Amino acid sequence: MLNNKIAVITDGSCDAGIAISKKLLESGAAVILNNAPGVPPAGGYPGLLTAVSYDLTKFDGGEMLASFVREKFGRADILIHSDNHVCEASIEYMPEADFMRALEVNAKTAFVATRAFGAMMAEAGSGIILYISSIHDEKATGCAFSYSMAKGAVLMLMREAALEYGPHGVKINLIETGGVAGDDTLFSGADLSNLYTDMNERMATGSPVTHEDLADYIAHYVSAPNPSLNGANIRLDGGFTLYYIGRQK
Repeated sequence: MLNNKIAVITDGSCDAGIAISKKLLESGAAVILNNAPGVPPAGGYPGLLTAVSYDLTKFDGGEMLASFVREKFGRADILIHSDNHVCEASIEYMPEADFMRALEVNAKTAFVATRAFGAMMAEAGSGIILYISSIHDEKATGCAFSYSMAKGAVLMLMREAALEYGPHGVKINLIETGGVAGDDTLFSGADLSNLYTDMNERMATGSPVTHEDLADYIAHYVSAPNPSLNGANIRLDGGFTLYYIGRQK
């Protein structure tokens, strides 16, 4: 159980953020649910929820969120970075604004949140930072290269942060998700890629990963973190990346 734990979710408007928030609340944690300015928080949450709105694509947005948490709760035990933005385009035809948006939402928010809360946790001598990322931090999408670039940056950020804050009692890891329900639509590719064609048939589990699967794993992980698990990328993809063309059922 997570009684008396303080958890910060960086994006509560996405499906993953919603599922994780609800699971942590059900497990007894107090949750600070952040949304980008202008995005209303989802309703129907049980328990101790504080909804806030800070722009984590800006340094001062991260600093204000951390100050709010420190003043209201005194600390943060758990930081979960859940921001996720996919923009499909080939390298040749990617507009500059879309390219920068993908880097800002996926990667810069991760850096800003880590910068704001890493020092706070290190000062306290404990804490958990967990990035919800994608198999595309290592595997090309074929249709959304800026997304892969950004998630690759988050993977290296996690490793660097683990080196910097790990010796001070902070556990920093990353979950690579893939084959998640809806990914076959999200990465439809606009005829650029067939990676997600017949996605369910490519799952070793036979069915997509759900956001609830992810939330269940996270609740278990943060309630009893393994002291030796630091600087790791954990894959939760239902075996999707194991598929290869020509495999017989």
